[in-house]
Amino acid sequence: MICSKIFNRKKPILIANWKMNVPAIEWLPYIIKLKEDMPKKEATIVVCPPTVYLSEMSQNTADTDIRLGAQNVSQYLDGSFTGEVSVHMLPEIVAFVIVGHSERRTIFCESNEIIAKKIKLVGDAGLNPILCVGEPLEARTKTLQATYLRNQLYKSLDNFTFWENLIVAYEPIWAIGTGNSADIDDINTAVDVINDVMIELNPKAEPFIVYGGSVTPKNIAMYKEIPGLKGALIGGASLDVQKFLKIIDIYCY
Repeated sequence: MICSKIFNRKKPILIANWKMNVPAIEWLPYIIKLKEDMPKKEATIVVCPPTVYLSEMSQNTADTDIRLGAQNVSQYLDGSFTGEVSVHMLPEIVAFVIVGHSERRTIFCESNEIIAKKIKLVGDAGLNPILCVGEPLEARTKTLQATYLRNQLYKSLDNFTFWENLIVAYEPIWAIGTGNSADIDDINTAVDVINDVMIELNPKAEPFIVYGGSVTPKNIAMYKEIPGLKGALIGGASLDVQKFLKIIDIYCY
């Protein structure tokens, strides 16, 4: 069964990024609980588990409102690349792919040029790329923040054409897994920069922006009120299904 790739850009989106977490024996109870208790809200709910769970999880979510996403994808379509996953292997099981997460950029040394190759492949495959951008702590002044983000966006979106599928996640590196979330000024600056760059690259673009970085049930209401934000990319808090359900309930009307 090939999953639908279309998502409603007029609805908010909440994306759970499990990273390399949730033991094999725990993902099914999580999904069952999410299916049973997920509020009937007007929203797109996406779960991005470790790749090894995707195939079986797609069968367990096929007739639900839960959408699946991959946490990463190869910059190559096929070949002798041990351990890599091609975008051609994903369309039957996912609708979304995270590209350029700060952990991929910093730990695995992925450059903007590599990310540009990945995001183009994701778009070409008809999937919805979630492009992550964000500045390190030393760039956290308004001038440097804007410059850093513009550079990331221009280089990461080089030759990209599938604007109607694109989601941009602003995730400041200094806020990832630290418990320090961005304040309203940080996010407003980022939203303005992302909007400006996307319109410069494609005047017909309709930017779809979410925030990621230490999102919790305690602070999600703040992000809900920020103009220009349409959802959140949630890491640690999404590992607890009760916390994720609470975030969904608070954010979505």
